[in-house]
Amino acid sequence: MNYEMLRDIARAKRGALLLLGLILFGSLAAWGYGAFVAEPALDRAQNELAAARRNASGAAAGTPAARYRAAEADLKLFRERVLDKKSFPAFLSRLFEDAQRNALSLKQVSYKPTVVKDQGLLSYDIGFTVSGHYGSVKSFIADLTRTPEMVTLDSVSLMNPSPTEERIDLRVQITAYLKTEGA
Repeated sequence: MNYEMLRDIARAKRGALLLLGLILFGSLAAWGYGAFVAEPALDRAQNELAAARRNASGAAAGTPAARYRAAEADLKLFRERVLDKKSFPAFLSRLFEDAQRNALSLKQVSYKPTVVKDQGLLSYDIGFTVSGHYGSVKSFIADLTRTPEMVTLDSVSLMNPSPTEERIDLRVQITAYLKTEGA
């Protein structure tokens, strides 16, 4: 191939060659932006996020005295959230009212107290089943998680007793912690 033949091809395919040049220029510009602008910015952002996570987790928490004060505050909050034993019936009543407010029918309630040794606490394992529409069940679970008392949501299971009905059964297992008398 000689020079004149290449020049004739370039004249005939000017639009295609121009498009090819633009694509090549765009690719080089995108590579340069990624390598010299975006990648360093991403590295900085990841380093800042890692530092923020370390600070939030307490890895960079100051002195032992500061950690002690934070632990004391956590312990105080825990003690405030533990129910008195005499408040247990009111707690159960509020739980049942939450179920009714969410248009759920409550059935099969069981509870079993257990003494937590050397802590002055009782733990009540409470199991119950509620039945209703999915949205109501979801709202009830949200209410349970916002309970101000020291309660753990141990297990949740959903069952659909009938594939032709929109009702579902929710089996919930929670543990409520109560102060014993004199604690």
